[in-house]
Amino acid sequence: MIKKTILITLLLIICYNFIVIESDLSTFQSESSLNTIKAEKLIYAEESKSQKIIIGSSLGVRLNEEILSEFYNLSFAGLSIYDGLKVIEKSEIKPDYLLIETNILWRTESKSFEEKLFHPISYSLKSYLPFMREGKQPLANMTSFVINELKKIKNISREENNSVDQEEHNQKVDNDLLNKLIQEQKKSFSEELNDKMLYENLEKIKSYIEKIGIEKSNVFFFEMPLNPLLLNLERPKKVRENLYQFFPKNEYNYITLPDTIEFITTDGLHLSSSESKIYSNYLKESFLKITGN
Repeated sequence: MIKKTILITLLLIICYNFIVIESDLSTFQSESSLNTIKAEKLIYAEESKSQKIIIGSSLGVRLNEEILSEFYNLSFAGLSIYDGLKVIEKSEIKPDYLLIETNILWRTESKSFEEKLFHPISYSLKSYLPFMREGKQPLANMTSFVINELKKIKNISREENNSVDQEEHNQKVDNDLLNKLIQEQKKSFSEELNDKMLYENLEKIKSYIEKIGIEKSNVFFFEMPLNPLLLNLERPKKVRENLYQFFPKNEYNYITLPDTIEFITTDGLHLSSSESKIYSNYLKESFLKITGN
C-alpha cells in the first residue's frame, strides 16, 4: 500500500513537472513572488536568454509589456537595479542590449533576494525540477484560481452598486492623497545624497557592466517619468550630473525624458497605465532611432 502511494505520488510529480516544462504556467501572490518569477525565468533560460533586457525598480515595472514585447523587463518592485544586474551577472547572461533605469540609484541591493535565487541547494533542485520554481507549485496555482474567481464576483458587485456621486467622492480622495504623497516625495528627493555612497553605487554599475561583458555602446541609461515637481530636485539632479561623469555620453547611450510631454503619475513616482503606454512607445522609438533595430 505504501509502495503504491509512493509510486502514484512520483507519477503525479513527473506529470506535473512535464506540464510545467511544456507550458507557461506561472502564478504569483505578491510583488515579492513576481520579482522571483521574473528572475527565475532568465536564470533557468525560460526566456531563451533574452537579448534586450531592461533593468529597473518598481518604476520600471509599470512599462507596457505589449509595446516592449521585444524586451525582457527585469524591473523589480521594492528592489533596486543592482538586484537585476546581479541576476544577469550570476546567470552568465550576455544580452545584446542593456537598458538601465537611473531614477533611484541610491537604493541598495538585497542580499536576501540573491540568497533566495542562488542558494546552492534550491538552485540545483529548481534546475532539474521546474515545478519547484516560484509560481509553479500546484498549491500556488490552485490558490490563485480561487482568488481570481472571488475578485471577479467582487468586481461585478462593485460595478452594480457604484454611483456617480461615489465616483466623484473617490476622485476627490485620490487627489488629496496624491498631493500628500507628492509632498512626501519632494521632501525625500530634496535630501542631500551621500557622495561616497553614490560614488560606490556608480562604480558598482560599471563593475557589473564589465563582468557581464557587454559593449559600452550597447548600454542605455534611461529615466522613468516622475511628477514634474520632483524631476529637478537635489537627488535627481545630482544623480544625472554624476552619471554623465562616470558614463560619458560619447561612450554610452542616454534616453532622456521628452521636453514636450508632462506625464501623470498615480503617486508622484509611478505612471498610470495609460501614461505608461505613452512612455513605453517613446522609450521604444528612442531605442530604435539609436540602434536601427
